[in-house]
Amino acid sequence: VVYRTLDQIKESGTINIGVFSDKNPFGYVDENGKYQGYDVYFARRVGEDLGVESSFVCTEATNRIEYLQTGKADVILANFTVTPERA
Repeated sequence: VVYRTLDQIKESGTINIGVFSDKNPFGYVDENGKYQGYDVYFARRVGEDLGVESSFVCTEATNRIEYLQTGKADVILANFTVTPERA
């Protein structure tokens, strides 16, 4: 399991945030190839608040946790539906 610390993220100048690319209104890629949606707006704000650039990593429901565990993403902002198992 690989995680970057907040200090490492700030030092690198970029936070890697996993978002959906096809789940409008949460995360999607628009006709200009730009990430848009609620989760993307929030991701940009996280980067802004940390003083770093937000780099988007396209994720799917099946690989969200894997991307965190392998360090491919520092944070996942791809909505999770509430289920009894996740509660």
